[in-house]
Amino acid sequence: EWLIYDGYVDDTPVGWLPELGRFLQGIQVRLEQARLDPAEDALRARRVAVWWRRYMECDGPYGPALEKFRWMLEEFRVSVFAQGLGTSVRISDRRLEIAWEEVAEEQAAVRLEERQL
Repeated sequence: EWLIYDGYVDDTPVGWLPELGRFLQGIQVRLEQARLDPAEDALRARRVAVWWRRYMECDGPYGPALEKFRWMLEEFRVSVFAQGLGTSVRISDRRLEIAWEEVAEEQAAVRLEERQL
């Protein structure tokens, strides 16, 4: 529901549109692996959930840093659930942490700008 929905073509940044097929393949790989080892799937899901929760709970504006973080999350999902598919960018928990710091900085700058108006 977060990748394919009414209007997703218009909402998805042009650079990420070609990656949607791989992301969908990743979902298929995950479903197949989850059927074989539900406990391992649950462990992997918790690893992704930490980052997804941050994204979902972000209450600031959707700026460039948050958009970058959102698509890094999709790459992280592929890395965690379907590593054999490869990723289009290097991704890790550390890289997500750095990207999240950029989101926080962007959000703080927007709040400061709003107070100054």
